[in-house]
Amino acid sequence: MARTFSDGVEGQPGAAPESTLASGILAGAVTSDVQTGHGARFPATGDFSIRFESASDPTHFEIVTASARSTDTITHGATTFAWDADDLIFMPYSKADMESFVQDGDLAAYQALSDDVVTSTTQVVNTTTETDLYSESIAGGDAEAGTVYRLWATGDVLNNSGGEVTYTLRVKFGTTTVLESAAIGYGDSANRAEWLLDVVLYAVSPSAQRLSGHFVPSASQGQSWDQITGVVPRQLVGYGTATEDTSTAKTLAFTVEMGTANANADMRLHAAVLERIA
Repeated sequence: MARTFSDGVEGQPGAAPESTLASGILAGAVTSDVQTGHGARFPATGDFSIRFESASDPTHFEIVTASARSTDTITHGATTFAWDADDLIFMPYSKADMESFVQDGDLAAYQALSDDVVTSTTQVVNTTTETDLYSESIAGGDAEAGTVYRLWATGDVLNNSGGEVTYTLRVKFGTTTVLESAAIGYGDSANRAEWLLDVVLYAVSPSAQRLSGHFVPSASQGQSWDQITGVVPRQLVGYGTATEDTSTAKTLAFTVEMGTANANADMRLHAAVLERIA
C-alpha cells in the first residue's frame, strides 16, 4: 500500500521535511535530487537523517545520514538500495525534534509537578499549633481549567503520652480549608500506627476547584502492613470545593493539629509525591 502524506505523525512525511525524488538513483548513490523548490524544506548544513521509502511499499525503506543540501540536491551517505523517481524522501523525527515542539512554558509545567518528591521526614511533636506536614506551591497559571493534581503521602502517628491525644487533619488550598476532620482520638501505645493519604485536586476553572481526599490509618499500632478493619471511625473520605484565584501561586497543604502537647505524641510524614496527571 502506498503511503499518503499526513501532517503531524511521527516518522511520516508531512510531519517533518519531505519530498519525492525528482529522478531515480542507483545503489551507492551519495546525492539525491528532490522536487524543484522542495530543497528548502531540508537543512542546508549539519548532519541530519533522511529516509528513502518506496512509494508503493512503505515496508521497503532505508535511513542514511545527510551532511549538506544545495538548492534541491541533498548530499548523504551511500545508499544500500536503488530508488526510483517519485519514491519518498523525508526526515524522520529525532528525540530532539520531538522535544523542540513543546513550548518552554508547557514543558516547565509538566516538569514542575514531577519533581516535587519528598523523601525526608517531617515530624510534628509537642505542640497544639496547627502545623504543615506537607505543603507545595503551585505556580500561577499552572492550575488552569481542566488540570488535575494528585498528592500521595505516607507516614505514621505515635501516642505514648499515657493518655488519649486527638489529631485534627486538614487539607488546604490557598487560604481555603477544603477538608477538615473531627478530632481523631488515639489511645496510649508504645507502637506507631501507619497512615496513607490520597488527595486529588480538580481545577474546574482558574477560580473554581474541587478536591477529594482519602486518609487511611493502620488498624493496630506496631505493624508495618496491616488490615484496616476496626478503624472505620479513623478512616476519612471527603470532598470539598474552593474558589481560589490560580492566576497567582497557591499552596496545597496537609496539616495536623494535636489536642495535647506532649513530647511522646507526634505525627510524621515520611514521603510524598505531587503529580500533575491531566
